[in-house]
Amino acid sequence: MADTPNIPEVPLMRIDRSGKNAPRGGPRRKTRLGPWIGLGLVVVALWIGWPKLSLMLADMKAIPVLTGTAIKTRPNASAELTTASGNVVARTRAALSSKVSGRLVDLKVDVGSRVKKGDILAKIEDDLYRAARDQAQAGVDQARNEMTAAEVRVRIAEKSVDKAKRELDELYAAINEAKVEFEEAERVVARERLLNERGAGMPDALAHAVYKRDLIKASLERAAKRVGTQQAAVASAEAEVRGMEARISVAREAVKGAEAQLATTLSNLGDTEIRAPFDGVVLRKEADVGEMVVPALMGGGQTRGSVVTLADFTTLEMEVDVFERDLRLVKEGSPAEIVLDAYPDERLPGVVRQVEPTADRQKATVMVKVTFNALDPRIIPDMGGRVVFLRERTESAPKPEVLVPSDALTTVGGDRGVFLFEGDRARFTRLSVGDARGKNTVVKAGLKGGEIIILTPPAGLADGSAVRKEKTDG
Repeated sequence: MADTPNIPEVPLMRIDRSGKNAPRGGPRRKTRLGPWIGLGLVVVALWIGWPKLSLMLADMKAIPVLTGTAIKTRPNASAELTTASGNVVARTRAALSSKVSGRLVDLKVDVGSRVKKGDILAKIEDDLYRAARDQAQAGVDQARNEMTAAEVRVRIAEKSVDKAKRELDELYAAINEAKVEFEEAERVVARERLLNERGAGMPDALAHAVYKRDLIKASLERAAKRVGTQQAAVASAEAEVRGMEARISVAREAVKGAEAQLATTLSNLGDTEIRAPFDGVVLRKEADVGEMVVPALMGGGQTRGSVVTLADFTTLEMEVDVFERDLRLVKEGSPAEIVLDAYPDERLPGVVRQVEPTADRQKATVMVKVTFNALDPRIIPDMGGRVVFLRERTESAPKPEVLVPSDALTTVGGDRGVFLFEGDRARFTRLSVGDARGKNTVVKAGLKGGEIIILTPPAGLADGSAVRKEKTDG
């Protein structure tokens, strides 16, 4: 048999639980970290739960109180006929658009801007319209110059007519004078011929008289011919005047046409300015500088129709839909009260202005328009609200009153008042009170109505005391 190799004996593997071979300090570190970890867990738990714990502690310290509400009376409740809901609208409202196409180069207003009638709100590029205006102005100037030239020519022609007429008159005068001289010469010739026949005259004198008569006669014949020529000159000058006057008429019509063209270009140029048609407030801005603006009916694509929306706040009113079954209770001119959703505690007096003469068949309602008796600057278009229609009043309506339960009244430092429940604190409010109304007391000043008050204030309650509701009454 082969020899078996000599293998050393391996000791058995055991877990040493005696702790003799454990590293120094190991168990000790574990023993020291335990309390710190526990303390940390306690701190974290307190940090997480402290808000609830503090609320519990505060609630345990707070004084339990009974609460109620300060009531604001409605003196017109018995006069109310029906109620309808609607919105505030401006009777005068306009979406302003450009009359001409172009790019918006200036916008002088923003939402909320107040403007006056005639103020420039926006400006459209106007280079082409200015060029057209200048061209039309040049046409007007040219037409006016032509008319002026025609008027000058007419005046010159009229002077020629006057001159020709004066020369004709002078010619007529010369002819008349020559006729007188011719008649005198005829008499002289007749006398000299008679004297010669009787033998008392001289032949030379007769010849001289005949020569003079013939000379005057020849002059008359030449003057007669000149009359026809001068009359033709007068007629020609008058015809020229009429021709120049016709040119003036043509020039005048040309001036009118040029001025009409100029007026058109000026109107187009003016249309590049969007002006406010009435006093109002800008509600919306529909376009910005750089955008293309076209007349509203042509808008589309990347162009804008209206530029701004303007409303006259002095024409604000309520439009409400009244059910047909309640229409008999509403009459034009009857009183009403308007309650806006934004200010539910205020009742604004108004009057029915119009009941529209048409109904909405889908909703079975009729639109009624109610105007405010006095406008409030807080009222803006599209506010929601309701209108309470009232009976006609023959006497002044009583004013609303604020009432508080009489057991809520207390005296602090000599001042009469109540404790208000505000959050988790009691706040003392000084009041001016009036007469009692059963279990309630009228508050003249100090409350508006709707405040939460503390009933029967417990002993020890002071201004600023922590309180909690034990019971809510009403």
